[in-house]
Amino acid sequence: MRRLLPIVVLPLLGAVLHAQSAGELATELKSKERADRIRAANELGKLGPGAAAAVGALAQALADEVPEVRNAAADALGKIGKAAVATVGKALADRDRKVAAARAVAGLGPHAASLTPAVVDLLRVGTLEANEAVRRALPAIGEPAMPHLLKALDDNAINMQLCEAMVPMGPTAKPAVETLLKLLAKRGVRAPEGAAQLLGAIGDPRAVPALAAAVERGLPKVDSLGDATAEKAMGSLGQLKLEPKRVVPLCVRVLEN
Repeated sequence: MRRLLPIVVLPLLGAVLHAQSAGELATELKSKERADRIRAANELGKLGPGAAAAVGALAQALADEVPEVRNAAADALGKIGKAAVATVGKALADRDRKVAAARAVAGLGPHAASLTPAVVDLLRVGTLEANEAVRRALPAIGEPAMPHLLKALDDNAINMQLCEAMVPMGPTAKPAVETLLKLLAKRGVRAPEGAAQLLGAIGDPRAVPALAAAVERGLPKVDSLGDATAEKAMGSLGQLKLEPKRVVPLCVRVLEN
């Protein structure tokens, strides 16, 4: 029995010490010294799920004036896992914390699937930082994000930017092919440009005829100052490397123009 005591007691003691460390570090996140705040956030990240007691403090640190503190706090929240999802969701609704919160989503991965609509909404902010945060978060969530993304692709206000943000998902975004083919045929909006690029990243053969048609429609303008959709479509056909009998003559026509 005595031999078993260390096996039982030591893990419990370690958990208690972790909880104390998380509490102390959470207090340090409020330090006036930026170096202390950065260190505290980084140390909490090392604790992973053991830093769950500091979720609230880390979420507040997402609004820190120092970028290194915000980033370290976001990374720590991502490493905590499920216990941080609800709190990160609230931060995504806060104007001052939403971009940093999206960085945390990238760490949470599939656990944060329910937060996908809030992440996508960041595209309305219109900054490079916000768009990059979405671009990092969506591949991390992966396939569980797709039902939400399929709905968002219907929104003409953001579907161009959304297509660009989904490119790093690659073949994971395959459920969106049919929707993207419809977008590619649209007129008067920029969505076809994004759809053409994303179809190339997905790599589905079904895209070849539609991409070829997009190139042909813009053939007189396919140059550095021409039809952006046709240019993206041409690039995607090059990525796909499929149906050479159709694509090679088209490439020749593009060169001739």
